[in-house]
Amino acid sequence: MSENTTDRKTTPAAEQPARGKDREQPEAATNGDLASLVESARTALREADSKLRTLSTALKQHQRQFKLVRSTLSSLQQLQGLDAA
Repeated sequence: MSENTTDRKTTPAAEQPARGKDREQPEAATNGDLASLVESARTALREADSKLRTLSTALKQHQRQFKLVRSTLSSLQQLQGLDAA
């Protein structure tokens, strides 16, 4: 029987990618860039909040209308029951 060996090529440490603290860091963002990002995030959050409030208001209105229709249908069914008797 032949032995099952795996040929592994070793890469010298100088050629391996750096790990941890040795990795190259992207250039730090300037304060102006960060302020711009913060402002755009705030704007996006304000827009999302506005849309959520609009959706919430519409949902509440829909629920009120649904309850009214259900109540009206129930009342009509009761009236039909009285007329048939």
